[in-house]
Amino acid sequence: MAGYYSENYFGTLDKAKDMVDTLRKEFSDRGVYFFSYDWRQSSEDNAKLLKAFIDSLGTPKVDLVCHSMGGLVASSYYKQNIGNHKINRIVTRLWNCSERIVAGLRLIRKTTAFP
Repeated sequence: MAGYYSENYFGTLDKAKDMVDTLRKEFSDRGVYFFSYDWRQSSEDNAKLLKAFIDSLGTPKVDLVCHSMGGLVASSYYKQNIGNHKINRIVTRLWNCSERIVAGLRLIRKTTAFP
């Protein structure tokens, strides 16, 4: 399932569905997507898949909300694409609590983006 995206897939047992639904409601002016990857592969390999996915969106910048190894994948993407990445902001988390994530995203909307 490397680099898998579907409008109806939200991870094993749909664990991320509530978070994605909350983000879509809170940030209805933006696209919210769930990107899945094969955790058995390296962060570097998954970062290449993330790049292809981000490039396919056709948007100049993205905000990434990452859980666990997803933060390592995002970091690898950034390192592989220094000077040419499309990251606006990164939020990492270790728990599935939509309210805290939304509060964090509201706060960072006002902060400086990545160089």
